[in-house]
Amino acid sequence: MKELLKNKFMILLLVVSVGITYVSSMEQKKMEEDSPKSQVDYITMNVK
Repeated sequence: MKELLKNKFMILLLVVSVGITYVSSMEQKKMEEDSPKSQVDYITMNVK
């Protein structure tokens, strides 16, 4: 019983770490996509 609980805990830990990594990579990807757009917006704001 204790071994089963330990295995479930390890699986939960693995799933949480993979989930955090996935969310972090999605945020990084979004920032990379938004970066050129924000640079253009900043330039046009300064030109006006």
